[in-house]
Amino acid sequence: MAKNKTHSKILAKAKKKSKGAWKRARKAAPRAKGASLPGGIVNGIAKLNSYDIKEDKNGNPYVTITGIVHEPEECESMKATVMHFISESQTKSIEDKLEALSSDLQLLGADVSEIDVDDWGDVLADLCAEAPFFKFNTWKPDDDSNAFVFIQGLAEDWEDEDSDDDEEEDEDDDDEVEDEEEEEEGDDEEEEEDEDEDDEDEGEDDEEGDGELGDGDRVLVDNPEEDEEPWEGTIVSIDGDTALIATDDDEEYEEPVECLTLADEGEDDEEDEDDDDDDPWVPAVEEIYGYKPTARSKVADCAVTDCDIEEETVTLKRLNDKKVFKDVPWDKLESGD
Repeated sequence: MAKNKTHSKILAKAKKKSKGAWKRARKAAPRAKGASLPGGIVNGIAKLNSYDIKEDKNGNPYVTITGIVHEPEECESMKATVMHFISESQTKSIEDKLEALSSDLQLLGADVSEIDVDDWGDVLADLCAEAPFFKFNTWKPDDDSNAFVFIQGLAEDWEDEDSDDDEEEDEDDDDEVEDEEEEEEGDDEEEEEDEDEDDEDEGEDDEEGDGELGDGDRVLVDNPEEDEEPWEGTIVSIDGDTALIATDDDEEYEEPVECLTLADEGEDDEEDEDDDDDDPWVPAVEEIYGYKPTARSKVADCAVTDCDIEEETVTLKRLNDKKVFKDVPWDKLESGD
């Protein structure tokens, strides 16, 4: 199978960040997670539908795995999406997060004992092609929050009630194919004219649909009712006029959809412009800068302990509690006191 070039580039970054942790994570036993709480779904059924491998504006890779819900009936056709951020947070290490990804891949039926980070895309593509049914639980911190999804394993004893009907319809369709082909031959000229008109209509539809938001999109959150600067996050789910947004530190917040816009994806162009600077700014070891790990945390003075010029990142040590932050992009640094 030919590798996706975009995925290969992002997976190369994930491999570098893993620093060998994936080799240990793939040996970890799968752990079904989740809890039975009021309002939560227990042993729901979803059919694996799609996956994606992206990176946020800071260059941190993340993986999304999405299934289409079949049970419970009241949630039928909704999306059940699990997100794995391959970046260290205040509460979880890179290895913790890779073990969670390894667990979910195994719970979906994949053998990860011999695969490397570069193979994630192929494994997920194969799983989606098989489209297995899987069980899942959801958990809500409170009644007003959106649910977290936890994969529980394959639903091997569950069958799609519509599958038999589909097979019967396929047999009927086969009997009609020859007649339909004969009719289509006589309509070729009319179809060519219709295609030209359809192309124009599709172009208009694409222009109208460019601003639509969906699960996994990187967005800028600018809520005028909150006393804070605009911040970036990733959409976990959308429920009516409210979206659940995940920060780069794995914290999640509900925000009005009307306050969201697609984040600028022109980072590569900005990097090219920076390369043209004759005298680029480079942070120096022992210099003091302000830094806040999340959009909602306060800026704290941190000392630079290491600087990676090639990746344009630094390692920081917070002065008040000596906490260390690795791989911090230069553009996240603020002038220190």
